[in-house]
Amino acid sequence: MDDTRGKQLFCLLLVLILAACPTLRKPGCETDSDCKGDRICEGRRCVTPPQPSPCPRPAPCPRPAPCPTCPECPPGGTGSSSPQPELPPQESRDRRPVRIVGGRAEVRGSLSKEIIRRIIRRHINEVKYCYQRDLAQNPGLSGQVIVQFTVGATGQVVTSKIQSSTLHHSGVESCIAQAVRRWLFPRPKGGGIVIVSYPFVLKSVQ
Repeated sequence: MDDTRGKQLFCLLLVLILAACPTLRKPGCETDSDCKGDRICEGRRCVTPPQPSPCPRPAPCPRPAPCPTCPECPPGGTGSSSPQPELPPQESRDRRPVRIVGGRAEVRGSLSKEIIRRIIRRHINEVKYCYQRDLAQNPGLSGQVIVQFTVGATGQVVTSKIQSSTLHHSGVESCIAQAVRRWLFPRPKGGGIVIVSYPFVLKSVQ
């Protein structure tokens, strides 16, 4: 009996030591801010997010994959043959390193915050593209953009708008809202809708 109680006390002590000592915890990142450069935290590991898909010529509609560099599809969603938009000469020469940090999501509906965060991080380079393309013309451009979007019963984003912004740059804000509009999430449980407010902090890395 005493031996069993001793083992229980030992296990309890070990758990308390592991919880109190950061060096003994499972290694890895907790948030994107723990990672260097443009890397993001995925499964406690710092990884490089996927790059946005290049815009094909001609650009098909509907899109086979999210493509922030493609022109918008016309009404009805078919028949686009517009070429990929050209970048201004200065922008193509000056690609400033940037940092996109996601914040805490506000979610109303049956999708978890972790699922929302995971999908957003897969598309973070699309947000980066919107910001970086205008940064060369506006070197001091930085701020927080909060996007509010609605995920429909099929998992598609049915509405997307800028809820608030300290960036004060309509071009970047509109580009981000349009990019979010093309994202696909898991279907909400019960077939309802999910309303999400998500902040992005945009800043250049000196």
